[in-house]
Formats: sequence, structure tokens, C-alpha cells
Amino acid sequence: MSHTPATGLHPKALTSPVVAPDDHSDEESDLETKWLPRTNIALKPFTTATRSFSIDKGPQNESIKTVIASAWRHGSLMMISNTKFCPVTVSGLHEIAREALLWAADDAGFDGEYDILDRMERGDESKYMLPLVKYVSV
Repeated sequence: MSHTPATGLHPKALTSPVVAPDDHSDEESDLETKWLPRTNIALKPFTTATRSFSIDKGPQNESIKTVIASAWRHGSLMMISNTKFCPVTVSGLHEIAREALLWAADDAGFDGEYDILDRMERGDESKYMLPLVKYVSV
């Protein structure tokens, strides 16, 4: 695992770039064709009411369900044992969820190029990581 020993945190937990929904670079388009099939998530439609994408656990593949379940368990422990993030704020919960998801993907062995961890770090933030973060932090 690639967590720093002092904090137990994944080194890229807070450094993921935020990509605007309309920002599609050539690199992003190229990446979309390379992600492994198990990295795919089923998104609910973008709505003007929510102005974001979201997910449900039910239609997700088994690899994504495994990462979500593991992130919930790890995130629950982080809420009581990690002093870096405040679990009583929305932003704190989102950072805990983000870190827990990165840890869970790494722990499950989905850490290769174009795999789940890689997609969390380099994929479309608004259509991949943010829906997962929001789902896990609820």
C-alpha cells in the first residue's frame, strides 16, 4: 500500500485535481477509452436540481461494491481515529470519504494503471470521484 506511515493517509488524498463538468481535455478523452471495465460506475443522470452526478450502490459492479463497502468500514474508523479531518463538517466527511475510497481501492489490489485507484486519481472528477465521495460520505 502507498500510504504514508505517519498519518496512514494516501499521499494523493488531498491533491486530486477538480475538473469542471465541461472541461474535456484530449488527455481525458484518451483516458476514457483505457480504463479497465471494472472501473466503470453507473451514474444517475445529471440534473439541474442537484447540479452534480450521483450513484446508487445497487447497479454497480462487484469491484466497485467491494471498494464502497471497504471505504465505509475504513471511513468509520477514520471518523474516530483520524485527527486530520473534522467528521462533523461536510468538507471533513468528504475528505474522510475520499481518503477511505483511495485506501479501499489500494487495499483491494485495484492499484494498477487504468484500474480503480488510478481512475480515482486521474479520471473525471465530477463523473467519477465526486459521486463516489458523496455516496460514501452519506
